[in-house]
Amino acid sequence: MAESDLAPLREAGLSDEDILDVVMITSYFGHMNRIVSGLGVKLMPEQEEKQAKIQAARDGTPA
Repeated sequence: MAESDLAPLREAGLSDEDILDVVMITSYFGHMNRIVSGLGVKLMPEQEEKQAKIQAARDGTPA
């Protein structure tokens, strides 16, 4: 990431604190996803159904 990467974010109205929040939240989710994946944690049945519907909507296929 370079200083030039920040310009569009600032032009969109984000403050430096907002940008830091985005970076911290994004990195936290990435970190937690790696832990969950590494431990082999599975979704609960209702979460699997919801995820299937989301994926079907993205693919344009019925769930």
